Amino acid sequence: MATIIDNRFITEDVKLYLNELKVKLALRMSIMFLIVFAILSYAYYFDSFESFVTMGFGFFLSLFCTLTMIYKKNYNLVFLLYSILGVVVTSYALIFFHETIHLVDVLWMLAAVSLAFFGVGRKLGIILLTYSLIAIGVFIFYSLNIHIATVKPRSDFQKLSLVAEMISGFSLNFYLFYLFTNVSKYSAQKLKEVNTQLVEQNVKIKAQNEEKSMLVKEVHHRVKNNLQIIISLLRLQSMEIENVQMKTHFEESIQRIMAMSLIHQKLYQNESLSQIKFAEYASELITTIIKTDATGRDIAFSIDSEIEKVGLKSLIPIGLILNELTLNSLKHAFNGKSFCYIDLKLTRGESDQWINLEYKDNGQWKEREGEQQGFGLMLVDTLVEQLDGTIEILKSEDNTTFKLHIQNIIEPDIKA
Repeated sequence: MATIIDNRFITEDVKLYLNELKVKLALRMSIMFLIVFAILSYAYYFDSFESFVTMGFGFFLSLFCTLTMIYKKNYNLVFLLYSILGVVVTSYALIFFHETIHLVDVLWMLAAVSLAFFGVGRKLGIILLTYSLIAIGVFIFYSLNIHIATVKPRSDFQKLSLVAEMISGFSLNFYLFYLFTNVSKYSAQKLKEVNTQLVEQNVKIKAQNEEKSMLVKEVHHRVKNNLQIIISLLRLQSMEIENVQMKTHFEESIQRIMAMSLIHQKLYQNESLSQIKFAEYASELITTIIKTDATGRDIAFSIDSEIEKVGLKSLIPIGLILNELTLNSLKHAFNGKSFCYIDLKLTRGESDQWINLEYKDNGQWKEREGEQQGFGLMLVDTLVEQLDGTIEILKSEDNTTFKLHIQNIIEPDIKA
């Protein structure tokens, strides 16, 4: 049996890969920041006190995060600290530190926002992105002119420090972009693998379904053949019976078996293995029964069905009911009539679970005094009860009508 792939397995695999990347990123980034901020703290010590404080804060933050990753491996806390404090401190420096060259601040902001999206979640990432854009807007409209007027020319040493800071900022953003690309490629690769497996499984399942359908059709075919053998044996045996009443009972039993045999024949000939077209089945059944009539009467019948298909569990009892009613019409209702007719109607009930079956002939079903109900009608009552239904018999001088309200047992349609 083919294994069904659950999307949860794919998600867990990608999550495991993503967690590994986050651990590596948090540790490597903390070590890199520790080294970079140590160098920048020393460099900005000779530039301005404000820059030195900022870089010193970055150094101690990266030291704390490095120790956290080494001993606790709590990358969630590391990403949370880097993203929130990175945006807040950089924004503060951008707006209030006027003597510093702010060429790299936007890069640090971008890196902090990317870390929030990558390591914490989209909600925090959107909040920090909005905060960063507001901070940049405030800097441009309220602090930029002051900054231009205040900043002093840079020495070569200060320029080297700025280059080092820019390299660090670009490197971090590039590394984050590299990780995002890897995650995307890994997810696409896993999805491709899963799609390939799904295609292979669908091919196997289709082949299995076709094989099962063929087996089910073969079973129906063999059941039909076995029932035909039973019918032939009963007919052979009935030829040895001299008692007319016993012979009639034999013929009735044979006809009931034929009604069931016809269902199995329709099933292996049909596209559906669980439903049969009612009008087609009823027409063939009644035609077969009428052919057994030896009186040579002209018997017409019509079938009107609102329901195209009936489920197998309901159709077998309905087929036996039609068999009994038609046989009884031939035996008891049409006596003395030159023209006989049978009208059959199948309509929908109050819901899809119920159907109304109306059987009418132009005969008179007269009950004999002191005589119990015949086996055929007893069987009809039993079958109606089996379908949790009710039966009503209406008699007049011109016709007799059987109105059945029975359950329609609906099953999923199985295609051959």
